[in-house]
Amino acid sequence: MVVAEHAPDLEAFYATIYHAALRPGELQELRLDQLTLPASGWGEALLDGNNPEISPRWSDAPDGPRQPRELKHRAKGQGRPVPLNPRLVVILRRHVDTFGVAADGRLFRSEREGPVKATRYLQR
Repeated sequence: MVVAEHAPDLEAFYATIYHAALRPGELQELRLDQLTLPASGWGEALLDGNNPEISPRWSDAPDGPRQPRELKHRAKGQGRPVPLNPRLVVILRRHVDTFGVAADGRLFRSEREGPVKATRYLQR
């Protein structure tokens, strides 16, 4: 299966996991204003949050399966710079040009502007 053929809006999602080693929860919070995407060469992402999807089996949280939080192994408010290789920069620029961003600037979103659910990106 080629992601670009079956879920073109997730191509950059998977590419960022692969090329930059971001967690899916970190991708849920990634906004355009956190990215440096030059016309050529290396870019950078400045991560500042995580929004992992938690199975109801492991949580009794009243707010549902998502709980925005700080980055793993970081103090509250502490960010993490992540280098983006030139190939990933091209993919992310194409994603923004093709799909735009959510009203709050997030790169990846569902059809209803919410987070991308694990059931979608874990489909076989």
